[in-house]
Amino acid sequence: MPRRELEKEFSRQLGESRFSFIPRGVHNLTEIYEMTKSQFQDLCDDEFKCFDSCNSGANSPEWKHILRGRLSGGTGGVRKAAGRGNWEFV
Repeated sequence: MPRRELEKEFSRQLGESRFSFIPRGVHNLTEIYEMTKSQFQDLCDDEFKCFDSCNSGANSPEWKHILRGRLSGGTGGVRKAAGRGNWEFV
């Protein structure tokens, strides 16, 4: 099953936000998940898993997969920081 409209809308809104809801500095992925879910409560469905969306998906929510893709996709003002799962917001 491909991504639903909910995940497409989440991806769109996340892209438009350019992570403006996350304070500057280094944040761990766990913190980023929490801040993102708080910002987009209605669009973060923990029950729709990656494996529901693609054949090689994992057992984590698809919205987290979308978020990680946006982080690593070269969004301006975000870069990988030292340490596993750390990202710097500038």
